Amino acid sequence: MTKDEIIKSFDSYLSKSGNKYYSDFYIGITDNIKEGFLKKHNVPRKGHWYLYTLTDSIDDAVKIRQYYLDRGMRGSLDTRLPTTKNNIFVYCYKVTPKTIE
Repeated sequence: MTKDEIIKSFDSYLSKSGNKYYSDFYIGITDNIKEGFLKKHNVPRKGHWYLYTLTDSIDDAVKIRQYYLDRGMRGSLDTRLPTTKNNIFVYCYKVTPKTIE
């Protein structure tokens, strides 16, 4: 999907989450879904609200992350990016007392 298609898809899914504020969510970038955010952020696989998608490029992933950070979503401003140029994912999850930002 293109950058704009991903944003549209995320916005659609966010609107169904039951939360009103971008600040209720965390946005990030990874090249490893399992290690990159499920474990790192203590996001349970079952019974928790999250989504992720493969992007076309690191540049698109960075732009998508910045789009949501600018709207108040939580996330790291860390400029270190995944070292691989392939399989770059953008992910989002609902922040709870049990998740780790």
